[in-house]
Amino acid sequence: MYLPESFEWMILNAGVVQEKEIMEILKEPEKYIESQKYFSWERFFTNLLIEKTDGTYMKYQKSKLNPVYLHEKNKRMILSSARGIL
Repeated sequence: MYLPESFEWMILNAGVVQEKEIMEILKEPEKYIESQKYFSWERFFTNLLIEKTDGTYMKYQKSKLNPVYLHEKNKRMILSSARGIL
C-alpha cells in the first residue's frame, strides 16, 4: 500500500476540477515540476490546484477545505480515484 504525494493530487486526479491541462500534467508530471521552484511534488500539486481554482467557486486553500470538496459527488470522485492506490 502507498499513499499519493498529496491530498491535492488526489483532488486533481479525481477530475473534480475539469481542465485538459491538469490531465496532461498528471500524465507526465516530471515534465512540469521544476525542482528549483518546488521543494516537493506535493508543493507543486498544491500550487497547481490553488492556481486552477483561484477566482472560482472551487477556490482551494491549504488552510481550510472549501465545502464544495465535501459535496457527495466530489467526495465519491476523490475516493474512487484513490481506490486504485490505497
